[in-house]
Amino acid sequence: MKLFIYLLSLSYLLCTSCCTPDDPLADCKADPNCEYFECLVDGEKWVPSCTADPLFGCDPFDVQYYKDIPALSCYIENANIGQTIALLGRRKLIKGRNTLHKQSFFSLGNSSCQKFDIDSLAEQIFNINLVDTVNFIIEGDLNLKFTNECNEIKLISNAKFRWKYRY
Repeated sequence: MKLFIYLLSLSYLLCTSCCTPDDPLADCKADPNCEYFECLVDGEKWVPSCTADPLFGCDPFDVQYYKDIPALSCYIENANIGQTIALLGRRKLIKGRNTLHKQSFFSLGNSSCQKFDIDSLAEQIFNINLVDTVNFIIEGDLNLKFTNECNEIKLISNAKFRWKYRY
């Protein structure tokens, strides 16, 4: 009986100590001051990154929102692979579904087949769950389709974000 309890305890410890949490951003999401962006690009996990500057550090998000104009300008960078997502809006953000401007894009580089424009014919989901104009925070989710001049497609799906914005 002791052997059975010992083996049961050992298997429990092995199972609980080697497992990783389902959501690596769980701690960040629980902190209302933590910024994050997570998504899949063509079904693959895409992680923002930037190259640190010794003077200014680095931030993979550059988000500006002007509620009086109104305008949204959001650039999300993955410097490790040279990709950028640009989300542009020309209307006041509201809680719920919003529209992005046709100049929003996904970029792999500078040539024509490396720039993917937002597909205006496809259903675009850009939901805002929170616009906090006191603490300057925008939070939401999105699913977008982009196409390029070579008729290739990029799908951004399962995206969730929380950003502090400049104004």
